[in-house]
Amino acid sequence: MIDMDLFEKMYRIREDMRGTFHDVLFDIIDERGLSNKEVYTICNIDRRQFSKIQCNSNVKPSKKYILALCVGVGLSLEETKDLLSRADKAFNPNDERDQFVIGFIKQGCCDVMLVNDFLEKKGLELLGS
Repeated sequence: MIDMDLFEKMYRIREDMRGTFHDVLFDIIDERGLSNKEVYTICNIDRRQFSKIQCNSNVKPSKKYILALCVGVGLSLEETKDLLSRADKAFNPNDERDQFVIGFIKQGCCDVMLVNDFLEKKGLELLGS
């Protein structure tokens, strides 16, 4: 028999792990002192698409936008995985684009256009708009 009180304590979300995709993303942007215009410009995201992400706290954008944001604001691999998971997304070990993006992130690349140039040459989906 399962002790429900113990079960709840063991699997309750810790206070420090809470936060929606929206909350965490905009906390990161604020911590880095970036303006909205800087973010959507360096991340290759259309202003209207960025506005949708900003204005709707329940939105979970597509993976190409999330990856563009992660690369553009310079997130680590762990931070990227965390942000992806908050939007119910993950890296796919069988997806070539995902593996190349992981490589760029591990190398500390913050240049979405450089990543997109590489992806385009490989015939893969680009990041951002």
